[in-house]
Amino acid sequence: NVRLKNTPFLQAIEDLKLKYGTDYKLVSRADEDAVNSFFRPNSFHTAVFQNIQWLDQVALEGQLLSSSYIPLENEPGYTEMLHELSELFHRHNEKGLVNMEFQTKLFYGILDKPQPPIPA
Repeated sequence: NVRLKNTPFLQAIEDLKLKYGTDYKLVSRADEDAVNSFFRPNSFHTAVFQNIQWLDQVALEGQLLSSSYIPLENEPGYTEMLHELSELFHRHNEKGLVNMEFQTKLFYGILDKPQPPIPA
C-alpha cells in the first residue's frame, strides 16, 4: 500500500511523518528493482488498485500511532505531533472524515525455484 501525496491533506500527513517520525526515512518499501530481482529470470506483472480509507479523528490518530516509526507517548515530540495531527484533521475534514488515499500494488509472476522473501 503506497500512500498518495496528491492533496494538501495527504502532503501535510507526509510532512508530519517526516517531522516527527523517528526513522520514517529509513522505512523500507518494495520497489520494482527488488521485485524484479525476486522474480528473475522470469518476468512479473503489476496490478494497481485504488484503496481509499475514510477516517474520523480517532481512527486517524490510531493509524498514525500504529506506525513503528512514530514516537511513543513518553518520547519527545509525541504531544506536539498529536496536536498538529488534530489541527490537520480540523482543517481538512469533510463532515467529520478525512480521506486517506493509497494505491495497492500487486506484483505477480511465476518462479522457477523458491526464492527468499523480499526484505521488509
